[in-house]
Amino acid sequence: MIEVKNLSHWFGDKQVLFDINVVFESGKTNLVIGSSGHGKTVLMKSMVGLIKPTKGEVYYDGRPFLSISAKERKLIRREIGMLFQGTALFDYMTVGENVRFPLDMLTNMSEKEKEERVAYVLERVHLPGIQHMYPSELSGGMRKRVGLARAIVHNPKYLFCDEPNSGLDPRTAAAIDDLIYELTKEFGTTTVINTHDLNSIMAIGEKIVFIYKGHKWWEGDSSTILHADVKELQEFLESSVIIRQLKGK
Repeated sequence: MIEVKNLSHWFGDKQVLFDINVVFESGKTNLVIGSSGHGKTVLMKSMVGLIKPTKGEVYYDGRPFLSISAKERKLIRREIGMLFQGTALFDYMTVGENVRFPLDMLTNMSEKEKEERVAYVLERVHLPGIQHMYPSELSGGMRKRVGLARAIVHNPKYLFCDEPNSGLDPRTAAAIDDLIYELTKEFGTTTVINTHDLNSIMAIGEKIVFIYKGHKWWEGDSSTILHADVKELQEFLESSVIIRQLKGK
């Protein structure tokens, strides 16, 4: 479980987050939704320590993350996996080397154990036996799956996914959604996903937080979101439908 308490942030004299309070539950796909520029990426970056928020705290299973020492924070970071929007794979490394990278950085596993773990997670994301290939040889969907394999290779307790479906066709995006959902259930991770994709919202939104102009504007799940009496939320959902229709043409 991850608990965000009274999180606020300013860039100069501009406030971009306003006293965000939210709990992200273990073993669930927790979605943070909202239009670009409304604060959801700043919220995620604050939660993983890429941005130091102006005020507030983030608790990982009761452990404060922002107010502790750098050494203590590093221990919690070892339990975090991250799938970046652009996958952030190293072009000069093979797939196997990319996936193995967190194991080299964070564990004392033997060479054999690392090889076995890399093979396992690649098979788990339906990409067996491609350790020798390079990112440039892969499709966009395959790169996302390799990025996901790297994010889970050290068996993190907390998984963050930033726009995992960005740039993917609907069928591939749905496959990525299914994979994230399956892995969340299999490993019992606390999964937090930033997205504006309506298909993702309806398919795997076990908990949904809508961010509007830096505020937590609504909270619910996929079974209640379409009937929520929140004008700004419904406008966001309608715009997502229009964007999806235009991309499908």
